[in-house]
Amino acid sequence: MLLDEMRGKAAITAETHSALASVTFWNTDDVEVLTVDKATRRESTLDDWVLAPVDNIDSLLNRYFLQIGELAAHPCRDLPSRFQPSDRSAVGLRY
Repeated sequence: MLLDEMRGKAAITAETHSALASVTFWNTDDVEVLTVDKATRRESTLDDWVLAPVDNIDSLLNRYFLQIGELAAHPCRDLPSRFQPSDRSAVGLRY
């Protein structure tokens, strides 16, 4: 995990055979999940959200990395750019 106290963020980065990804938690309670396709250099935002006190960070991270894994396994498939409230409640996550 990379920490940047000057800007108030902590970032977790990951790399698969086909994509780079980062999950960034900002000191303003925002979370931002970005991916870059290595072949096309196409950037995608998987999530950009303000966290609530009831959000479970472990569950969020698990869901994000499952999405990133899906993207790596099926690079031509478009994943939802953002969870809908019903999607999060289905996997125990909350907005």
